[in-house]
Amino acid sequence: MGPMIPTKPNRRDLMFGLGLAGAGALGLGAAIPFSRWFSDNARAATGPAIRQDISRLDPRGPVLRAFVSGLRAMMALPQTHPLSWAFHANVHLTKDDPAALYPYWPEADQLIGGLWNNCPHGSYYFLPWHRLYLYFLERRLRFLSGDPDFALPYWNYTDPGPNNTEQRKIPAVFRDPSIDGGFNPLFIPDTAYAAPLPSNGRDPRYNRGAILDLSDVSVARAFSFKNFSIDRGTESFGGHPPPQSFLFGALEETPHNNIHANIGGANGLLGNLFVAARDPLFFAHHANVDRLWESWLALGQGRANPVDDPQWITKTWSFVDERLNVVTISPAEALDVVGQLGYTYDALHNPPPKSPAALAMRMEADIDSVDQLAPVFSSPALTFDHNGAVANFAQTGDRGRGSRWFLHIEGITTPTDPGASFGLWLGQPQTPLSSADPGFIGAVALLGMGGHQHHGGMGQERRFDVTEQMALLAPDQSPSLTIAQIRPTANDGTLHLPLAHAPIHFETVKLYRA
Repeated sequence: MGPMIPTKPNRRDLMFGLGLAGAGALGLGAAIPFSRWFSDNARAATGPAIRQDISRLDPRGPVLRAFVSGLRAMMALPQTHPLSWAFHANVHLTKDDPAALYPYWPEADQLIGGLWNNCPHGSYYFLPWHRLYLYFLERRLRFLSGDPDFALPYWNYTDPGPNNTEQRKIPAVFRDPSIDGGFNPLFIPDTAYAAPLPSNGRDPRYNRGAILDLSDVSVARAFSFKNFSIDRGTESFGGHPPPQSFLFGALEETPHNNIHANIGGANGLLGNLFVAARDPLFFAHHANVDRLWESWLALGQGRANPVDDPQWITKTWSFVDERLNVVTISPAEALDVVGQLGYTYDALHNPPPKSPAALAMRMEADIDSVDQLAPVFSSPALTFDHNGAVANFAQTGDRGRGSRWFLHIEGITTPTDPGASFGLWLGQPQTPLSSADPGFIGAVALLGMGGHQHHGGMGQERRFDVTEQMALLAPDQSPSLTIAQIRPTANDGTLHLPLAHAPIHFETVKLYRA
């Protein structure tokens, strides 16, 4: 017999079953601290639950069987139920109005609103918050599926090797409308509606097995950083402290943002942060992001979480557990995934070693911001569409022989989300454009823009260390910046056509020397 799932909650269910009796304005006074909650809710097992590469799992084995049955149970519940799929998605981000969904409960906007809309994109809280978001889903799926050993599988798109194309496709189990002759909750159909209708589906190219470009899944740039947050330099692995300004941490930028934008495509779920968590692929993707965080730490050489930053380590969020308790938890209580959260990964990502020449190019500079510097090269404002563009820089200062160079793009705006990622090349790249070109800087995705604005929808910015690319230029050569859409590869080896999108505007494009 399966678990007893509470029926559609009424006012009393929500006030008492959720542990909110007597709670004041957003204080969630009856919420349980994680340390006390965990002592009563630790997973009873001989060892940690093991998250595995989904491509290596038996489609009819226990992991996918529990994943499917748990999701089916969540999706069958009314969206107002705290264990429902819609409710859990709204914890990430939503435009749903609690007052409209719970008209019989005057405090809904205040209390449920405090549990929703908590994803901290574009800040150094990104990694710990999403770890906890996955953790509480994992617990729900164990409860609803009846499998106490279930662990979320991950999509291992970062498996190295240009010939390992299968790993860069949406896993097959997410692309089949049925499973074991029944409804497959892992499947999301193709996008069918044109903007500005509600987001839906996935980009049809990827649903049919298109292959992500290597640049969209590369962790080379992210793993090159030894600093988690921007406490030195201008870039970091994990992001920057609030206030949020969409200066993404390198791991959040690539591969995280690129996967969202590409699979979401034009008006799809993953490309719209307000509904992204309604696609189950979100969780296989984020399980891999979480694995990459653990992989980065395992590289050592000074890589560490910012545990001496009180703002980061003591930040708290509240989540609803599988038994309708509200649990308050901080990053400090979620850094030891085995000891504190009871899971681990079957394998970490081991990147190929960099060449000595490449390692020598990664230097440290005692600057906190390019704002301390004067630009050496500057480009006029730039607008481009899916056909790409080239920005030609004019020298505005002394080029000199700086130890490091930075590309800084500010005021990035667009009226609708592009639904694709974009490559940046410095110098004169060869044609056809390739991420293997020495002048390639990286792939970026403008997630959370246009009609899917998040955190105010302000213009975004990007910063890149381009020391290696500048070293390739002749001493008297003025650099240029090429921008072009990264395109997936079809199964026959041909590139798909670019995805049409609205114009994208760069207000300033500058090169700084430190």
